[in-house]
Amino acid sequence: MLLEQLTIWAPASFVNHFTLKLKNVAPMFIEGGSRDTNKDKDFLELRVDGPWFRQRGTNNCWVVECYINILIEAMAEEKDLYKNHRYVGQVCTAFQSFIPILRIGGTGANFDGTQVDCMKLEVTRNVSLQVFHYGQLDARSRVLQSTVAGTYKMEFQDATRP
Repeated sequence: MLLEQLTIWAPASFVNHFTLKLKNVAPMFIEGGSRDTNKDKDFLELRVDGPWFRQRGTNNCWVVECYINILIEAMAEEKDLYKNHRYVGQVCTAFQSFIPILRIGGTGANFDGTQVDCMKLEVTRNVSLQVFHYGQLDARSRVLQSTVAGTYKMEFQDATRP
C-alpha cells in the first residue's frame, strides 16, 4: 500500500512545499492545472516528474525518485536587467536539502497529513541543482525564460507488499 500511496503523497508534498516557499516570489502554476499566463507578466510553473520506483535487494526495499523542474518566466525590463536572475536565486533557495513527504493529496485515513519520510536532494556529478537560462525566446515579446531543476530521492521499506 505504501508504494501505491507514494504516487500521490510525493507529488502533493512537492506541490505543497514549493507553493509555500515561493508564494511571495511570483504567481505559481502547477503543470497540468488551469492557468491564464496572459494576465501574469511574471510567473513560475512547477512540474513534478515521477515518482519513479526501483526495487533494491529484497522484495520490499525500494528507492523512489522525483524530478522537480520549475520554469521561470519574466518580462525583460531595462530598469532591472537581472530580474530573471533574481527569480532564479529565489527558486534555488526553495530547493532545500530535505523535503518532508506528507500523507496529503486526498481524503480518508491514508491522507491525515502526517509525515511519512523525507526525500533528499541528490548530488550528481557534484551538482545538486541545474539552472538553465534560455533568454528571450521570441524577438517580438520581451519574455525571458529560465528553469531550475533537481532530483529528490529516498529509500523505504514497504512491509505491506509480499
